[in-house]
Amino acid sequence: MGKTFSEMIEMYRDVVRRFHKIELNEWNAQGAVIELVKQVGELSK
Repeated sequence: MGKTFSEMIEMYRDVVRRFHKIELNEWNAQGAVIELVKQVGELSK
């Protein structure tokens, strides 16, 4: 079953929070694009 747009946004925010905890760095544009591409791939499945 697919995810709603709101669910995808929440997944993205969760990934950003976890990244920040692990790396202690700010999320940058490169990280955002990589995560977006990954999520679009999941949606296309």
